[in-house]
Amino acid sequence: MIKGNPQVIHGRLFARATVAVVILSAWVDPLSSQRLTFDPSAALTYNYTSNITFVEEDGRSDYFWRLRLLFPVVRTTRNGSVSFAYSPQITSFQDVSELDFVGHRASFGVVQRLSPRSSLGFNAQYSLTQDQGDPESILDPDLFVFPRVDQEKGQVSLDYSYDPTVRWGWGFNILAADWNFKPIDDFEQDPEPELVLEDKQEYRFTVRTSRRISPRSTVGISYRYQMFRNKESLDENVHGVSFNTNYSIKERLTTDFRLGVFRREFEDPPDATLEPREATNGISGTLGLTRNYRRIGLRFFVTHTPSGGGTFRGTSDNTVAQFLIRVLENRKWSFNSSLRWARRDPTELEQPTVDSYSIRFNMGRTIFRVNRLTLSLSYVSQTAGGDRTDIAGANIGGVWFPLGRTRLGGGGP
Repeated sequence: MIKGNPQVIHGRLFARATVAVVILSAWVDPLSSQRLTFDPSAALTYNYTSNITFVEEDGRSDYFWRLRLLFPVVRTTRNGSVSFAYSPQITSFQDVSELDFVGHRASFGVVQRLSPRSSLGFNAQYSLTQDQGDPESILDPDLFVFPRVDQEKGQVSLDYSYDPTVRWGWGFNILAADWNFKPIDDFEQDPEPELVLEDKQEYRFTVRTSRRISPRSTVGISYRYQMFRNKESLDENVHGVSFNTNYSIKERLTTDFRLGVFRREFEDPPDATLEPREATNGISGTLGLTRNYRRIGLRFFVTHTPSGGGTFRGTSDNTVAQFLIRVLENRKWSFNSSLRWARRDPTELEQPTVDSYSIRFNMGRTIFRVNRLTLSLSYVSQTAGGDRTDIAGANIGGVWFPLGRTRLGGGGP
């Protein structure tokens, strides 16, 4: 487990990621044709939430303003790209000023083609936020709501792929993530965050191979090793093997299927406060269907997989079913909506099973060529043991692109 001050840890993690991105950026051929784009934007929304703490049974409602700035820079070349984005976010509540907050998100990315048959990608992300429970996301922290806290996360990943032939390829992925939470100063809520949440680190290694058996279908096999390092509960190691297949029908219907097995091993307790656990075995899988019509896109998937458990104490096996619909090829209007059910089956018997149901609706209208007006509605209902929480939310606002979609540099086709 990584020890020390979380802010120092994340600062070092992101600094190392920055150095790695600079080194990888040097691989991009400076003599090749390049394009540099810079599309800054400012989004201002007026929001309502029926439950400001996310989990209190009789939640307190409030209105708040949110200003989100985005500064993305992307350089593309013939053989790859380098990207950087930084987004500060200012939130100001109407009544509960203790929750006024300034959040930050930043990311670096490099994608480089090393040869006609191989490529390397690197990504680093950092976030400091209080947001959670996004119905459209399948990330662990967004599947389930928990007491409102300051959340800090750093993540780095490296991906390599090599295709020795037209039909056969292989690759690997390495990921390291560190998640920490901090109770909000001078703000009381029930239950207290310290009782149900836990700082964690995850380290993951995946190696994969695939073979194209027809112009429309691909099969493959992968092995994944995960290490979960938990501050309070037992550390874990998970080994998993899965079979994967992808099949397209008439270029509009795509199916994804994955079936695998995993073994979860618990490390010995560091002291007498924790009891030893026996290793467990399980089945993981994913089924996804994507159907694109002329103007409408549909997506349905269901997945079951071993998980670090999000920010809740202990790890879990998560099951998610989600349906999404969105508008395609419309320059003026944008629309998407999602329905989702998620279940968290904890590995620790004393932890409750958590079920979450959510629905979200987003709509946008382009004005003055590139700027947008936005409207969002959402509802989340969650049960954990005998406790239930409900959150209704809405916001209306706009997005301003001061430079439009402006390219800063040229030189390429």
